[in-house]
Amino acid sequence: CLILFSAFLSIALTLAFYPPSDDFHYANPGWNGYSLVFEYFQALRAGVDIGYEDLLRFPENYTLLVVPMREPSPEYLYFLRSFLYEGGVVVVLDDHGYGNEILENLGLEARFDHQGLVYDPIFFYKRPELPKASARFKGENFTLQLNYASAISPGNCYILARTSRFSFFDRDLDGIWDYGDEAEGPLAVVVECRSGLGRVVLVSDPDVLSNFSVENSDSLFFLESVIGERRLVIDESLYVFSPYSELRRYFLNLVFFLYRHREYYILLVSLIFLVVIHYLSRRWGHE
Repeated sequence: CLILFSAFLSIALTLAFYPPSDDFHYANPGWNGYSLVFEYFQALRAGVDIGYEDLLRFPENYTLLVVPMREPSPEYLYFLRSFLYEGGVVVVLDDHGYGNEILENLGLEARFDHQGLVYDPIFFYKRPELPKASARFKGENFTLQLNYASAISPGNCYILARTSRFSFFDRDLDGIWDYGDEAEGPLAVVVECRSGLGRVVLVSDPDVLSNFSVENSDSLFFLESVIGERRLVIDESLYVFSPYSELRRYFLNLVFFLYRHREYYILLVSLIFLVVIHYLSRRWGHE
């Protein structure tokens, strides 16, 4: 029993404290993680630190961060519609995922363009595939760092951030602008749409909020301006993670569930403890 308990404790401690290396993971301290954003905003994790029913109860208090790497279920799309309809804010970051399925379901005209990437031969970080973008929000100017980003067709939504006029959307990935076939800059990379009483902010690259971008641009402060007084909630339910990260997520979900219903489990453990004590005392009494 002691060996099994020690093994279980070791696994539990590993899952709790060993950070994953997956893209956009809130606990990943590497260049591709979201740990800086998570720590700066003291963000909550949907389904772990806060339940979805709580988000629907007070949507005006929260901004939900979504990276749609997997196709959203009808139930999840219904949740997003309800959250936005009652005044929530959703930030959708997508370069080659399922963001358009969300936009279509919400009835928005804007679309992510996944068939290529933003290329800027003038304003970039080390490589033209890592272009800079300029954002303006609430009278403030920001510089954003992109990483192999898609572009956004804004429709009737309001453009918040654009690349430079020297940029273009490289559809054939040859690094050369093809006149007439490839859109030239400035290209929309962040737009804001109204949905119900809420807002949807579309970002054409999840790496805008990665540790790499946070350290090399104003993306952290841009997000802070977008969020305002709301609490940031990171929703990882549409992420695609490694088996270790998935196991870690299930473990934390279990811990969160047990914590939320801790009074029942404390009562159960207390009853079991009393039964064991009663059994042992009777056994010792007979001896």
